[in-house]
Amino acid sequence: MRRAVAMILLVTLFIQPAGAATSPYITPELVLQIEPDQHLWVKMAKVLVDRLYDPTYRLFRETWGTYEGQRWYWNTEQGEAAQILARLGYTSLLADVFNGYRQYLVYEYGSFVYPFTRFVPDAPAEAKNTTASSFYLRNLIVGIGGDLPATGDRLIKIYLDLYDPNIWYIANMRSWEVWWTQNGQEYYQGIWDKPEFIKDYGIVTGIGEVCAYRVMAVGGLQYRVDMCVQDGKPYIVFKLTVTNTESLGTLSNVMTTIAFDSLDWWQYKYVYIPGKGVMSASGTEQWFYTYGEGGWASFNNRWHFILYTKRPIGMNPAIAVILESPNVDLWCYNTQQKPDYDWYLMWFKIRIHWGDLGPGQSKTTTILIVPMSSFAPGIPDIYDQLLANIGSLSNRDLSFAVNTGTGVFKGFAMAGILLAAIHSGYLDFAINLWNSVRTIFSYWGYNVATRPLANFIIASLILYHATQNYAYVEEAMNAAITLLNAQIRDPSDYRDGGWLDIPPPFGAGTYLDVNAEAAHALLKLYEITLNPSYKEAVDYWLEHWFRYDPVEDRWYYYRFNDPSHPWFLGYLDEKQPYAQGYFLQALAKYIYNDDRIYVSLSRIFELLADEFWELTWDGAAETNVETQSSVAAGLADIVEVMLQRYGAAIEYVRNARIENITYSATSGMSSFKIELGAMPYSYATLVLYMVAPPQAIYINGVKAANVTFDQLSSSKNAYFYNATSKLLYVRLFPSSNTITVELGYEYIPPPVQETTTSSSTSSSQSGGNYTYTPPAISPPQMPPLPWHGWTPSNYTLPLPDWLKDRPGLVAAAIILGMALLANEATAPFFALVATGLLAYFAHIGWISVGDALVSLLFLASGLGIALARKRS
Repeated sequence: MRRAVAMILLVTLFIQPAGAATSPYITPELVLQIEPDQHLWVKMAKVLVDRLYDPTYRLFRETWGTYEGQRWYWNTEQGEAAQILARLGYTSLLADVFNGYRQYLVYEYGSFVYPFTRFVPDAPAEAKNTTASSFYLRNLIVGIGGDLPATGDRLIKIYLDLYDPNIWYIANMRSWEVWWTQNGQEYYQGIWDKPEFIKDYGIVTGIGEVCAYRVMAVGGLQYRVDMCVQDGKPYIVFKLTVTNTESLGTLSNVMTTIAFDSLDWWQYKYVYIPGKGVMSASGTEQWFYTYGEGGWASFNNRWHFILYTKRPIGMNPAIAVILESPNVDLWCYNTQQKPDYDWYLMWFKIRIHWGDLGPGQSKTTTILIVPMSSFAPGIPDIYDQLLANIGSLSNRDLSFAVNTGTGVFKGFAMAGILLAAIHSGYLDFAINLWNSVRTIFSYWGYNVATRPLANFIIASLILYHATQNYAYVEEAMNAAITLLNAQIRDPSDYRDGGWLDIPPPFGAGTYLDVNAEAAHALLKLYEITLNPSYKEAVDYWLEHWFRYDPVEDRWYYYRFNDPSHPWFLGYLDEKQPYAQGYFLQALAKYIYNDDRIYVSLSRIFELLADEFWELTWDGAAETNVETQSSVAAGLADIVEVMLQRYGAAIEYVRNARIENITYSATSGMSSFKIELGAMPYSYATLVLYMVAPPQAIYINGVKAANVTFDQLSSSKNAYFYNATSKLLYVRLFPSSNTITVELGYEYIPPPVQETTTSSSTSSSQSGGNYTYTPPAISPPQMPPLPWHGWTPSNYTLPLPDWLKDRPGLVAAAIILGMALLANEATAPFFALVATGLLAYFAHIGWISVGDALVSLLFLASGLGIALARKRS
């Protein structure tokens, strides 16, 4: 087998200045050893499995370092982990995760698959604050808090419990009103949470639940409300009790209310009542159901309704209310609200008809309130089934899984779940899940938050590769219309070129992770369709959204158009490794040799802990599935591209940051430059994966010493190469601001990796023995492979303006001139000169290859005629 020419890798490193703080989880002088895993991304992926996979539920926890994160099993995290398991070839573990996902994180109703946001098996009810004036109860799924004595904030706030009450704050409760008739006299009192009507309050802890209660009284009517959170339940229990405290006389036609207030703040607009349909807010006062009206369908002898917002999928909260009786009135005071000044629900009242209360008599009813951070319109029958069977859905967050605790900025990683299903032999489930999500997204006109929408596009393309059904590509193109419209194209806007986190008119921010995933989806779609609009959108983003500050030597972008916004300005090298991982995944094969790729790599390497897992802003004790998986996947893509193009790949750099990488090969010489900076140490470590062993290594022109791995840490400007793992460790002790490392080696092109199909398992539902082979991905519009030491663009001949558009004429003139010069020489000399010039001009594009061949034909004919005439 013929071997490639010898090559030299030139690596330029800049020492990092002092001043940066270091986590105790980072030992800078330590040379991290990657063996036996060969690649850093593999090491990181295995750490992800070791730390966060829970075999009890066959699911991945969210994080390692927080109380909540160790108990949350998010839907999207399973997809993010699955993409890494598929890369590792862990087919058995991938199948386990898929089965755990199917058991705990979806609800299957026929062919419809509803994905829950999260599963929380350990969700004990607890009171985080027992001060009645600011109580907070939670069970890691739902939460409720407020002011029991109503001395200040009169609102009772309902939350999805996520770290703190301000994340996924869903609604307010207030307005305790009462009506009754006594001795023929009608009475009404708006208690309004006023202290003079509040007789008692407190917090009570029972078996499996914790409750906050308030007792109110007016006249002879006492009204008690217990607001309870129970172990593992995805709802808040409101126990309402009315009592006639008088010893004489009956209270007739007793009515009380609870109400949701300030709903317009969230833009609640719709009311769904089974049997009555969906009704939209309209006008100042609106009645949706009246006592005795009928037509309200029940399920399991319960009646429910749902309030939900007019917002894009991914940021549209909802409130489901389950009643023991339809003996209620439902009405609302509405208001007109931004951004469209449409009518929105504001003050929604549930008035309960109790009937008559004799002396000393009490009556109790229970209302379940189910908060959802995201709602899926268009599938009322599915929600009917979910709410009818809510007793069997403990430990689930019923929110539609298009976001997580950080909100809409984190998408539904359905693509990874489809990979897990397909690899596990359940193509039917993958198709059903995709169809279910498509039903919801298309019903909403693909008005979906950007990250879930981008992931849906990638998921659609995965199904296309698995089935060769082009309908999946067409649906991805339909979704891409919204994605393209979410990109800002306005040079006067600071965010020009960026993708909004939410489609207009709701979106405001352009975030790095959101934008990277949007670019990733569009480039994947471009690979299949070759539609230039997808690539053009990414090019526009790269050219306009990113800006470079030469003074600070940093790439930056604008998240918001308002300079006063605290998050107005963002930097590519901020401490957000998950976003840099997404950036690498999106662009590693597209702009692999771009400075922004190097910045992302550098930040990841800088945050790399000794255990090969990424640090987050919560400290070294905190890692999570998203960060670990996105970074590992991004590094895997970078390694793949570098190996294909250079025969060597950077595994990691420590105590330096990459500024630039260049490579060329001519006459056995190559160059590969990496510029690093900004850490307070006088040494650095460079680790490369090399297909072939180095033949010579020079550091700043001085030949480096070849030492053992044990000697490496104490050696100055030395290296160690492990022929088994093909890893080269270079230890650098710089004496100036730059170090040049030159490596010479014979490059053997890496073998094309054969994709193995996963072992199939029979589907109990009909999955069959389907196997899936992921398609090979060819990057769109990649620069030419840099196998040559020079390119035509390196050598140009200055021409006057009037000749710049006539290179063929110039070429002909030069050839004619050379012919005149060669007139005194032999015909072979003339032929050699002319042929060489024709070849060169064709190579640099002045004339076409066809014109060059025709010219050679005329040249040969002319020389033949001349020779024949000379001989005659």
